[in-house]
Amino acid sequence: MVIPATLRRFYLLVGVGLAGLLAAGVIAAQTMPPLTSQWSGGAIPSTGGITVSIFPIVTGQPFTAENNSRSVRERNGRRIVYESHSIVARDSAGRIATRTAESPHVFLPDGGGSVFVPAGGSVGDPIAMATMRWNEGGPPQLDKVVTKNRIPRDTPLLTEPQPLNACERESGRTRNYPNGQTQQIEELGERTIQNILTRGCRVTTVIPAGSMHNGQPLTITDDWWSSLHFRATLLHIHHDPSGTDEIEQLDNIVLGEPDLSLFQPPPGYTVRDMDAEKEKQQRSQITVEPGEAEMLAGPWEANNPFAGESSPIGILLKILASRRVPSHEGKVAGDGPEKIMSLDVRVYQRVAGEDKGGWFSTNHGGNASWDGHRLRIEFNGNDPGAFIQGKLGLDVAFNQGDLTWTGSYTRDGVTKPILLARPGASLKAASNPFLGGWLENARPGSSRCVHIAQGSDGTLVSWRNTRMGPIINSSEGTTTAFFQENDGDALGVRITGHTATLQEGIYWSGIAGQPPRKFTGKLSPDESQIVGTWDPISQAPGSQDQPANSEAATFTRMAGQSCWSQCPN
Repeated sequence: MVIPATLRRFYLLVGVGLAGLLAAGVIAAQTMPPLTSQWSGGAIPSTGGITVSIFPIVTGQPFTAENNSRSVRERNGRRIVYESHSIVARDSAGRIATRTAESPHVFLPDGGGSVFVPAGGSVGDPIAMATMRWNEGGPPQLDKVVTKNRIPRDTPLLTEPQPLNACERESGRTRNYPNGQTQQIEELGERTIQNILTRGCRVTTVIPAGSMHNGQPLTITDDWWSSLHFRATLLHIHHDPSGTDEIEQLDNIVLGEPDLSLFQPPPGYTVRDMDAEKEKQQRSQITVEPGEAEMLAGPWEANNPFAGESSPIGILLKILASRRVPSHEGKVAGDGPEKIMSLDVRVYQRVAGEDKGGWFSTNHGGNASWDGHRLRIEFNGNDPGAFIQGKLGLDVAFNQGDLTWTGSYTRDGVTKPILLARPGASLKAASNPFLGGWLENARPGSSRCVHIAQGSDGTLVSWRNTRMGPIINSSEGTTTAFFQENDGDALGVRITGHTATLQEGIYWSGIAGQPPRKFTGKLSPDESQIVGTWDPISQAPGSQDQPANSEAATFTRMAGQSCWSQCPN
């Protein structure tokens, strides 16, 4: 992330504001050292810090500050530290900007992979009633993209502005709850923090023994130091004797107009109006027959029609679809058409078992279009890093009768006919007992299946379809069931003897605590099931802990290629 020159010192200064409070004994009970804008060794990156709201609109109170937080948790004798560091600014018009530098990549202590917080920024504009967000160096689909969203005019934050703390809402009150828990709200008086007058508010929560699996009574305190004139909280301290201490603060506050570049995306970024895209998408959603989305999703391949290029070429269709059907007494009671909400296409060519490709979207503009039957792609690979060099054109139509795509393939002005089919469709008999469709063991509200196929060059390919639902909705006397499908997620696949390994995230991986996973399972003696576990891919070097979030899974061979015709509703 590029930080404006006038703000670079924010990432070098020590948080003197909290240090002064420590010296005054305000939080002498806390054992945490003063915060700084620099990451502590081994601290797990997280998102947090003081929330500076754009509503109610605060004008004429501009500032720039560091926004730092640290949470220390004691779990099973292990001390785990979470931190967040960013810049927050407000201009005289009331706009709020945040900027975050990329955090260190830190392995989780339980072996659950590594996490980090990407560089990025956001702007909340209460005058234009819009927000903008962007990442720098995130997943490919978000690279150099600013997402813009409108703020609804009826947002509760606008019609009912939130108080800064509990005292502003109900000072002096004691709350009583059915489980015996109580909360006492009291004022702490005034204190000047970084030349800004603040008022303190403490909420003391008393939890009786046994009400929350606690052997002893717990007294939890939350202290907020807020400026009513400045309309911001400068310091929040949380103490839980069961093992959690947290501190959030605005530090190194500089009053005055912030650097204007904080409110602007980096140069070269494309702004995507998400509301306009959603409206356009809703107008252009294509209705298909039930089951057609999963029929279309996944890879389709052909031998390259150009002389001298014998490697397979293909398209991978990734589809998001939804369906509403009648229901009765909580069960599906009929059928209904599907709506394809988005269709992304990966065009690739494979050499020696490895493919190079690029993504095209039919929803966000660009060089791809699909009308429910015909798919067109145009691409000019002038970039040296492009997956294919020169001009490429693909114009194919889907033939549901024989499950093929036929049409033309153009390279550098030369056009030849092409026929794309499922990998392995020409094989007369399954040469590998793992080939085919596999339905994962059912789970509440979700169904998944995996397809494993073999291309004409012998390369194994795999993709997964996922369906969520049914979700039963009742309104205006009508009861419907809602399904959502995410079909065509590519998986890496490796087969050794009677063991299969499937890997998620082969084209992009998760961020901020969402590592991809892999499945390892063995084929049953009768070749009807694959039994194994899903485990996170990354583990801390030398970790002796069992992988976190391991999930047992059993895949059962499907009678045909349709996942959802074999799933219980």
